[in-house]
Amino acid sequence: MRRPITSFSVCLRYLSQQGITSAAKRVSVTINGKLCEGDSSQTILEAARSNNVYIPTLCYHPSLKPVGTCRLCLVDTGGSKLVPSCVTQLQDGMQVLTHTKKIEDEVQTLLSLLRSRHPMKCATCPVNGNCEFQDLLMRYQVEEPAFFAHEDRRSAVGQTYDHSSPSIQLDLDKCVLCTRCIRACQELQGMSILGMASRGAYESVSPIMGKELKDTPCISCGACSAVCPVGAITETPHIFQVLHLLEGDFTHDNLPRDEITRLGGMPTIRQHLARVRHIKAIGDVCDQQRQQHDLSKQESLNESGTLQNKKQKGNSMESLLFETATTVNNFPPSSRNQDCLKAVTKDKQRRRPITVVHTAPAVRVTLGEAFGMEPGSISTGKLVGALRALGFDFVFDTNFTADLTIMEEGHELLHRVKTDGVFPMMTSCCPAWINMVEKTYPELIPHLSSAKSPQQMMGAITKTYFAKRLGVVPADIRVVSIMPCTAKKDEAHRPNMKDSDSNRPDVDYVLTTRELANLIRMHRPGIHFNNLSEEKFDSILGASTGSAQIFGVTGGVMEAALRTAIALTSPVESKLMPRLEFKEVRGLDGVREATVDLNGTELRVAIAHGGANLHKVSREVLRAKNRGEPPRFHFIELMACRGGCIGGAGNPKDSVTPDLLQRRARAVYSIDEASVLRRSHENPQIKLLYNTFLGAPLGEVSEHLLHTTYKNRLDRDFYEGDHLFYDDDQHSDHEFKSPGEGRY
Repeated sequence: MRRPITSFSVCLRYLSQQGITSAAKRVSVTINGKLCEGDSSQTILEAARSNNVYIPTLCYHPSLKPVGTCRLCLVDTGGSKLVPSCVTQLQDGMQVLTHTKKIEDEVQTLLSLLRSRHPMKCATCPVNGNCEFQDLLMRYQVEEPAFFAHEDRRSAVGQTYDHSSPSIQLDLDKCVLCTRCIRACQELQGMSILGMASRGAYESVSPIMGKELKDTPCISCGACSAVCPVGAITETPHIFQVLHLLEGDFTHDNLPRDEITRLGGMPTIRQHLARVRHIKAIGDVCDQQRQQHDLSKQESLNESGTLQNKKQKGNSMESLLFETATTVNNFPPSSRNQDCLKAVTKDKQRRRPITVVHTAPAVRVTLGEAFGMEPGSISTGKLVGALRALGFDFVFDTNFTADLTIMEEGHELLHRVKTDGVFPMMTSCCPAWINMVEKTYPELIPHLSSAKSPQQMMGAITKTYFAKRLGVVPADIRVVSIMPCTAKKDEAHRPNMKDSDSNRPDVDYVLTTRELANLIRMHRPGIHFNNLSEEKFDSILGASTGSAQIFGVTGGVMEAALRTAIALTSPVESKLMPRLEFKEVRGLDGVREATVDLNGTELRVAIAHGGANLHKVSREVLRAKNRGEPPRFHFIELMACRGGCIGGAGNPKDSVTPDLLQRRARAVYSIDEASVLRRSHENPQIKLLYNTFLGAPLGEVSEHLLHTTYKNRLDRDFYEGDHLFYDDDQHSDHEFKSPGEGRY
């Protein structure tokens, strides 16, 4: 249902945003005796912030419509009562006071009441040090009231905690009832997964229909966690599992000497790294085992030959991977020390596994903000240095598999064009978008690209290609990804994203950019991020092109695909340089359309970002499909977060500037422009991977490792769209129909 307008001033502001009222005028106001200038469409709070005047808030967020519920932003405008500055329109000549005795007493009273219902768990809270409520208590020196006893703020369904989702967890005991999460879900993502339940002292945020979060159509985008001012909604933490993985619980007796790389929980200089890898690859075995292997070598050869024949008959894909691995290792599989591998397997619980970390394109332009750098600062080298200092054995770049994604997705698009396949083809890189399709629009499943996301491709390649290069089994490797996205945790948790041999996930742990920043802070003073030297990714899975980097911004996947598609379809005799930049697909408009000349073939494309815009595009495609109309587009890129990954919910919260996304986007494109190679198919490591392991794009090995399937997860309780939020421009022509007629 439509959210009501809260005040006349907000109504005017809304009309102004829609272009209904006349253009805004410049006005002059006095704030605390200081003459300030502002825009007539601004509120007092916005004008104050633009003039560096502090006003406390909890319910206000610059990405959301103001509602004025927390009442902390009260100001004195000379009237008979204080007014909330976040919903009061600026007027020319207005006299505003933000700090008087009356205002401070009012704010302290409100904060005292909130504190009486807030648990004092700051020391172990995941947002400790980055909590807006904590900052307010410190600023206004609010002590815990002696006349109130703390009482858990349980939800209407009797649950204080909801840790059912693999991506998001709720701790409602910490909720301050600001409603930011509800509004973010509705306004930014077009969903109504969260809402207010009960009344009075029992009022709380609760998932729709009183269900656990995992049983709702939640897409795990994390928009709610990104705007939460406290620790009531956070990403499901993997930080402590990763910390234990790196530091472990071992003794010196059960580790080879050169494998001991951490003392006292602090990173040390790695010695003889080549021997470390050798030990992990073949195991630490005695001379007697080696002799026994030599005596039984011929017998092992015969047995492996018989086993190979059986595999070829029973499972052609496993045999194909087995043969391909032989080429990669440059020695026959029968010459491996089988007893060594058995020893490694038997002792794997006591050995520290090989740790591999890879980091997404957007992380390098957002992580620095958590350490005081300006938004848009590029910190690639320091990021790699920090990951090595934390103790990871190998540091790879997700950009490598972004290039790999383009190779697979681009060839899939060309294949659909040639064979008149299902159109429009839709990207599959964003796991929140995939969740939206499966849980709300399952009719769109045939339109999704079958290519896995770069994160999952990296996990699959690491535990096959890279494992064979090291001579170890996938179970000996742990893959950690650093992502700007909470939904990536959900993606790694999907049942079809596992290694078939070990039944372990292709990606074991996912850290958001915020979690990585906290992990680095845990190692102070050993690691000081701003003082780290610049380092480079490990080259074997670390080389990438400019096309991979622009994956981090909306329109980037589209542009990267177009660069490769045009280059691959250019006539051999053509002397013209294929296009490198497609500025028609760039920008931050919510929905964009373009027509591109694909060497004589007209390719119609569209780009959408932000969940609310994804709903619009999805409904338009389905309505055209149900009416029997030809598809308007061939290819559509869809990202659930505004701006794409640079606006992901796992990024630092500290930087809230009007041009935040623009500055991050400029940084992404600057990396692309500085790249020597700017087309994914030009990556030499990608060529090597195909030549020695994968074979060809869309080939048998690629289909097995790099592609996936989707399933209908639409719950019958939500078939009528009760979990969706329709704004004026969204639901004007929307109409649900009976199941037999289709829903659009």
